[in-house]
Amino acid sequence: MASKQLVLDQLKSFIEESEYNIKQAEAILEEVYRNPSFELGVPLENLVDRDPPSSIADLHVNFTREERLSICQHVLANTTKPPDVPEIKIRFKQDTHSEEKPTSLPEIAAIVRDARRRNPKHRVSRNPLTYSEELRNVIQVQTDALAHHFRQSSRTADVDAARGRRRESKHV
Repeated sequence: MASKQLVLDQLKSFIEESEYNIKQAEAILEEVYRNPSFELGVPLENLVDRDPPSSIADLHVNFTREERLSICQHVLANTTKPPDVPEIKIRFKQDTHSEEKPTSLPEIAAIVRDARRRNPKHRVSRNPLTYSEELRNVIQVQTDALAHHFRQSSRTADVDAARGRRRESKHV
């Protein structure tokens, strides 16, 4: 208990230096007195002199696992919770005509017909092709024509070669 009082006296004397150092030291000290086998990275007397970590890498290098855990638990315990936000209810405009009277059979048929017209599967007219789509189609047609030409020229070359072999075999 005497060492606890000594450290608390040190804490009070260093209040002017850094509020963050003290809060950090308090968080670690609370855990030290709860758990006697707590592993400290610095001696107990130098706990207040240690600067708070400037980055996450500094936190991992200069603080032990238990110190990091005690700091995180202290922060979670002392952080104010955000207020509960009420759920937002959105009201959509409702068609007043549909509520006043029930839909008749011709109106239902018109709704189904309009739905079919909007469906691309049942559309009669198509939107015109864009420039890039037209170019793609032209390139595809030209590529197919070139491939067809190569196939035909290779067939004629094979036929000519076969005829040449027959003539040579007859003359021998």
